[in-house]
Amino acid sequence: MFLFCIHHFEAASPWQLHQFMFERKFGQLYGAVPVELPSLEVADKLREKVRWRTFEKFGFAFPEQIHEDEDYHIYHFSPFFKRQKTPFEEWNWHTKHGSGDDFYTRVEDGWEFQDAKFAILTWDEAVDEWGCVEVAAARRNYDVWKQSADALQDKPDDHSFFCLRECEEIAAYIPLPEVTANPESESEQSEPPAATERKEKAMKNVTDWLFAYARAVEIIVETFKKTGENFRFTTLARQLEDEGWKPEGTNRFNKDLGEQKDIRSLYDMIRTRPPKTDAEKYAQWESDFDERTRLYFERLIQGDREGLIDYAEEYAVKKKLLTGGK
Repeated sequence: MFLFCIHHFEAASPWQLHQFMFERKFGQLYGAVPVELPSLEVADKLREKVRWRTFEKFGFAFPEQIHEDEDYHIYHFSPFFKRQKTPFEEWNWHTKHGSGDDFYTRVEDGWEFQDAKFAILTWDEAVDEWGCVEVAAARRNYDVWKQSADALQDKPDDHSFFCLRECEEIAAYIPLPEVTANPESESEQSEPPAATERKEKAMKNVTDWLFAYARAVEIIVETFKKTGENFRFTTLARQLEDEGWKPEGTNRFNKDLGEQKDIRSLYDMIRTRPPKTDAEKYAQWESDFDERTRLYFERLIQGDREGLIDYAEEYAVKKKLLTGGK
């Protein structure tokens, strides 16, 4: 079983994006789909075939994203290249105060450029690179897209997910080698201690992130109800850390929160709320906001659908803290 992964790279210019993708093997995981294939060699051939089919479908880049005033001649376009607005104003703020070597924090005009790579990994390799929460979220995002209106179009707007779907559909026609089962030998095999320890660590990691996001939702609601203002990702991250909800293994907690789709959607929802002078529209928006935060919080505290945290030791304790002992 292989995991086909689309991961994105972002930078302030085509030249920087070209350099960024050359220097770094992996970017930000966007979508993933598990595919059963007979060998890595077959999987690699499928990757090339699917990428070529995506290019045949869409051509080089998004045509509407090509502008004469940009230095594009240095960049080799792909079916995934596009020009887009940056999602956070804070990125410009980071530019003025120094931001390390992350290209995407150097955006100065509000625009950035994005491209994607296509990786074939095992589940363990993907988890080592991105973490089990991000891998699970990438798989869910792709499954959600397959049910969307965009997926029904002849030329979907989301080229990355189109590529994953082509991979999944073509792989369904590739026969697997026949394997003779040996029940006795299978029953005698036991999971090595290292694998068990790895799973337990993964369970705890997923638990920590899910409950951190759940507590973040509570803080977002509390902040808005108390002040009527939107939250800041840096302030949110600091409060979560002070309360002991920050997961281990991250030194970019505020960015992790900002890149989490549902947390970001709450930020955008508050930012675009209607004025209170329009009482009817504001009342409807407030009702929608309360319902969205309630559903999202409940989904988080129920745990991961993949079953990774069913046996996590801290699950019951943290859930009790978040639900007031219920």
